[in-house]
Amino acid sequence: GVQYEQGGTNNSSNYQPYRLSFNASGFTLTDQQNVSTSGTWAFGQNETVVQFTVPTNPNFRPAQMAIVDLNEGTLVVRFTQVNNKGQSSEITLTLVPAG
Repeated sequence: GVQYEQGGTNNSSNYQPYRLSFNASGFTLTDQQNVSTSGTWAFGQNETVVQFTVPTNPNFRPAQMAIVDLNEGTLVVRFTQVNNKGQSSEITLTLVPAG
């Protein structure tokens, strides 16, 4: 996927390298620089959000993602991201099984 920021000078961020892996005991998020962060996850608010806890980083963001769609082959989540200028963007990710 590609990131677009209205009025931005660089609208070509590549989200393809991102990986979010879940299992019963936790999750691992791998970012664009191949840096992995692990922690625990849980459903919240009647299974309408996924909440993340990273013991080594209590300020981990996003701390929760709203579940837009969840089925056997797809997880669609939405969250708000704030950049270093204090500007917020709504991010929607469609996650599919690796393969």
